[in-house]
Parts: sequence; C-alpha cells; structure tokens
Amino acid sequence: MRRIETLKFFVFFLFFLLLFFLESKILISPFAIAFYMALIYSKQNVILLSTLYVVASLIINFSFVSFLISITPCAVILLAYFVHYYTKKKISLFFIHIYLFVSQIPVMIVGANDIPAIIYTAISVIIAQVFIYCVIIVLYATLIKHFSLKFTTEENISSVVILCVIGMCITSFKIAWFEIYFTILLITVVLFLFIDKKVIIPISVFFGLGSLIYSLDSTAFTISVLYGLTAFCFSKPTHRIAAMIIVVTDFLLRFILSADGTISMFKMLAPAIGAIIVILIPNKIKNSLSIFETCFKDRKASRSLINRDRHVMAEKISTLSSVFCEIGDILQIDNSTLKDHADVANITKEVCLRCCATCPGLSNCRDTLNGADTDIIVTGLVAGALNTNRATILDTPQMLSSRCRKINAIISVTNEILKRYKSCEQSRTEFNESREMISVQMKGVGSILGTLRLDIGKLLSFDTVKENRLIEELIANNIYASEAIIYGMDKNDYSVIIVVRESDSRKSNLPDLISMILGTKMAVCKIEKTINEMTSVYLEKATRFQVVYGNKERAKSVDGFIGDRHRAIRIAHNKIMLILSDGMGSGINAGKNASYAINLIESFYRVGFDHATIATTVSRLLSIRNTEEFNAIDVILIDTSDGSADFIKMGGRESFIVDQGVVEVVECGSLPVGIIVDGAVPLVEKRILNSGNFIIMVSDGVIDALGRDAIVDRLSELRTGNPDAVANLIISDYDRIVESNASEPDDASVIVAKIFSQPETTQINTST
Repeated sequence: MRRIETLKFFVFFLFFLLLFFLESKILISPFAIAFYMALIYSKQNVILLSTLYVVASLIINFSFVSFLISITPCAVILLAYFVHYYTKKKISLFFIHIYLFVSQIPVMIVGANDIPAIIYTAISVIIAQVFIYCVIIVLYATLIKHFSLKFTTEENISSVVILCVIGMCITSFKIAWFEIYFTILLITVVLFLFIDKKVIIPISVFFGLGSLIYSLDSTAFTISVLYGLTAFCFSKPTHRIAAMIIVVTDFLLRFILSADGTISMFKMLAPAIGAIIVILIPNKIKNSLSIFETCFKDRKASRSLINRDRHVMAEKISTLSSVFCEIGDILQIDNSTLKDHADVANITKEVCLRCCATCPGLSNCRDTLNGADTDIIVTGLVAGALNTNRATILDTPQMLSSRCRKINAIISVTNEILKRYKSCEQSRTEFNESREMISVQMKGVGSILGTLRLDIGKLLSFDTVKENRLIEELIANNIYASEAIIYGMDKNDYSVIIVVRESDSRKSNLPDLISMILGTKMAVCKIEKTINEMTSVYLEKATRFQVVYGNKERAKSVDGFIGDRHRAIRIAHNKIMLILSDGMGSGINAGKNASYAINLIESFYRVGFDHATIATTVSRLLSIRNTEEFNAIDVILIDTSDGSADFIKMGGRESFIVDQGVVEVVECGSLPVGIIVDGAVPLVEKRILNSGNFIIMVSDGVIDALGRDAIVDRLSELRTGNPDAVANLIISDYDRIVESNASEPDDASVIVAKIFSQPETTQINTST
C-alpha cells in the first residue's frame, strides 16, 4: 500500500512538472493550480501536495515571482482548512472554486501590465475554473470509484478535456529533434487493446487535438488519427505486430506529406522507441490492464453471474425444501401409528397372570366357563375401568362378583396396573404431541423454503443505462456515488442500492433524485455503513399507504403491572403488523406470558409462516409450560402496497374499522393461544382499507366495561384524525365506567392505527 501511495504522488508530481512546463510555453497558467486544487478537494495529503506543487513550479521557473505565485494557493488552502475545521463545515465544490479564484489574485496582479496581459490573465482564470471541474470529475472516477463503473457522459467529456491538455503538455515537451509525443501516443494506443479497443480512436483523436491546439500543425493531428486507426485493426494477441505496423505507417505518411519526398530518420526514432517499449513490456503487466475495462463497458458479465448464482441457490433451496417436507411427513406418519387405543387385552392378561394363575379355584372357574380362560370375564372389568379411570365393584361383571373369592384383589391389581398404564399413556401422548409439533414446523420450513426458491429462481434484470444516469445526476447535485445498482424482477418494480459518502446518505434530496431518474417514487428502507467512510443506501418503491398508530392502557393491579402486551412493527418493506396479547389474569405473570406469545408470533411472521401454522405452534409451545395460562391474541397485518389488511383472531376480541363515520365490526373467534384442539385454526378476516380509515383493537377489559355497542357509538362520532386522541377517548370512557363501579376493573389496552395515502408527487430538491 505504501508503494502504491508513493507511485501515486510521483505521478502527481510528474503532472505538475508537465503542466508548469506547458504554461511556461503558452503564457497562460490555468492548469497546474486547477490540478492542485482538484487534488485537495479529493482529500489528498495537503502538506505533501503543497510541497510537490511549489517544488515543481520552482524547477520549471526558479524565481521569486514564481515562488510567490505558487505559494499563494498553498497558503489559501491551509487557511481554509483551519477555518473549516473550527466551523465544522466541509469544503464543498462551491468553496473550492472560490479558493481557486482567490489563489489566482497574484497572477491577476502580475498580469495587469497591459491589455494583452489582462486578456491572458482573464483567460487563465476562466480556463482554470473549467479545468478544475473536469479534473475533479475524473479524480472521482479514479480515486473514489477506482475504475469500478462505466464512465458517465460527464466523466467522458471531462476525460476528453484532460486528454487534450495532456496532448498539449507532451507536444510542448520536445528535446531538440526528439518528439516524445509520438512515443507516448504509440504506447498508449497499443496498450488500450488490453482495455477496450473501441476507445482507441477517440483517444488518438483528442490527443492529436491537444497537439494541434498547441503546435497549430495538422501533421501531428493526422499522424495521431492514423495511429488510432491502425491499432484498432489489431487485437491483444497481435499487439506487437500492431506496434511495428504503426511505425511503418508513420514512415509512409511522413514520406507522402513531405514536400521534397525525403524524411529525417531522427523523426522516426520516437515511434520506434515506443514500439520497442511495447514489445519489451511483460505480458503479465499488459494483461493486468484489463481491470480498467469496466470504465468503458457495462458490467453485463457480472450481472449474468449474479443470476447464475441465484439459479444455483434456488436449486439447492428446492432440494432442502423437499427434505424438510419429507421429514414432516415421516414424523406425521409415525405419530399416526403411535396413537393406539387402550390395550384392554394386555391389561387383562397381566391381571389374570397375577391373580388367577395362582388361585386354587382356577379349575372350578374354567369348568364353569366350559373350559374357557378367565380372560373372558376379567375383560369386562378392565374395559369398564378404562372408561371410568378406576375399577370398582360396580364395574365387575355379575358372574365374577358372585363366584370369585379374590374379587377385591382383582380390583386392587386392576387399579394398580391402570394407574401405571395411564401414566405411560400420558407420557406417550405428550411425546406424540411434541413430534406432531415438530412435524408441523418441518412442513412450515419446507413451505417457506419453497416460496423462497420461487423468488430466488426468478432472474433479476439490471438497468445499466439508468444506473449511469443516476450517478451523473447525483454528481451534479454534489452527491458522490461510488456505485449504483438498479435491479428487479419486474421493470416496473425496481430496487436500488447506491454507495455514497456517509455525509450524503441522509440528504433529503437523495430519494427525490432517484425517484426522478426511475420515474416512480422511491423510499429509503435501510442504510448500512461500509468501508472508507462510505455508506450503502437501499431504496425500494414507495408504498401507496403509510400507517401511524397510538395506544393507551390501564393496569388492573395496584402495582401497575399490566397483563396485556402490544406491539406495532414493520416486518417487511410493505408489511406493518399490530399485535395485542391479553394474558390470562392480570399482573406481572400474565404480562410475561403475553410477552412470550408476542415474541414468538413476531418471529414466526418475520420468517414467513402462515397463520394456521403460527397459531398451532405457539399454542403447543405455551402449553408445554404446564401452567394453565392462555393468551387472547389479536393480530392485524397491513399491506401498505394495496391497503389490504388481515385480521387474525386467536381468542382476541372484536376489532373496529372506522371509515368516514361508518363503523364496521370485525368479529372475534377461535380459541386463545395455549389451548390445544385438533383441527382448530385462527379466524382470519380480510378487509380493504381506504385512506383516512382508523383501525381499533381493544382487549377484553375494554369490551367488558364499555360494551360493543357503546364503543361503536363513540367511534361513529369521531371528530379527530389523531390515533392517540382516539385511544384517549376510549380509555377515558373506560375510566369513567370503572370509577362509577358500573364494571369490575380489568387490564385495559387500546391500539389505534390510521392509514393514509402517500403524496402522489415529489418536489425535486437540487440544493446541496
């Protein structure tokens, strides 16, 4: 890393020398100072840059005036850094243009001698302001984006300006008859075969244009274009041949253009040296130039790789989904085979073995039964005992009670065996229920993975054209994005990820600019820090509706602990969930149980389980606690994309929808969570909400105190749009009823949500 930094500043110093040398030839000085200021704006080392800048100036022109002119921008920048540090303001693009202008005051003073000098000075000031902007744009692409994205239109234009200036610099740097311009141009056009051959001709043209501007000689421009056309006809494997052919075509063109049909061989030395250098450069170095390819090409290959990986992942998830579903089936089949009825025969056999087998009167009993075993008689006793859970003399068949001398022993042994059997049966039932719960979970996971497989299996489409437009628009508004990705499964439903400076991530105009480019309103859904003070901003298509909510509660117990729990959370970009859990009883224990239920339900819904699976699983999990603590659960899932809402009732009380004074009651139903009933499912009601609608959820303490009709009457008379105010009205009525002793107090909770439309239009704010 230190070696790269050293090389970087060496290149900066080389540019300073070339620019100062050019300025010494053309009598205007806009380039070096603009390049210096652009590097400062790009957060390069101020002290080191200032030193290199002053040294380069003195090498080209060692004089007091040169020193004074070069030290002025350094002093201005150091003072500016001091001021910005204490005012805690960053140096913006506006400020850097101001500091550039102030730094040129000595040039203005020195150049105020006569009219031509004043004109040259004015040209220097104007060109410097344009050149600094172009350099900042290109430095952004190189130092911040690290050549990772295709050049935008603005970056391409800025690159053209810099190419022309470089062409002027190299043309001005001539050692006697040796024109280093043609050496560098030949190396450049040939090496660009390893990057992107489509840009070779534009590079040669604008290099030549810079040479033409400086020398006013069309020959250099013509030869430059010829270099580009010749190199364009070759490819990477034949780049050495391309270098030699360029030398030959250079010779032929000079020969044709010469007035007397002769040509100095010294002029051919520059392209010949360039060709030799190209041939001697190791292939490893040449091939490494491909890292700059992304500057000129759309990254279609990397996007295809993403879709390929998604396809592979989808296949793996599909296989995993099948595995979980099969596990669920196996456990369910095992459960059905394990659910046996009472084994009357086995119990009867054990009773007979312990009582009848050792009885002296066994032979008499068999004679009475015509040789049959005593099992026939004892079976009736055991069957009756299984039905009543205890064997008594009343369950004993008449033949057994009238003839058997050990009837009391038989009843006692039957009860003993029955007790042991019931204990084993209970353990087996609990085990079977646990297996059944796991079976349901396995199938639920399999179903979720199956849905995920369908989502991942869909190919993502990318809009690279809009990505480039977006980056250009952000740069124009002083928001520097190192990367932008616009993707989606549907061209009308894109998602956006942009990587910007941390200071830019929360600018109010950021979503508006992205919305303008995509033609649809976008909203920020997540911001994550990355590295190098950069931040990833994730945006999704703005939903049609927003939801705000208010709540109010009262505790029954004097200790202030309420047995109700509620929560309003966003479980997805377009999903808002409201939960009200009413624990059995009141106080801290009921509150804990209600919290358990809410936490489980929230987690399951976030994962993606369906309503029935969640209700069954949570009920079984809570029932395992061996305490009869049940929860009335009321859940509302609001889809902010279309305004639909699912009302899920698991023992929850009525909910209310208020639409312009009209109150609709969503009925309660289903058993509370914690009560296990085979085949029981939660009550699910779907409604379509409109903008301005209120949704009211209440616990049974409120319903029992006020009554359903009184709540409907109160809601039909609402004169407020504030959810908190609605919740306060209902709790105030509850307090009044309780204080008048018209109702026994209980924990009371109210949640009020209001749904309203998003603004249809967005004012584009382009301020920085």
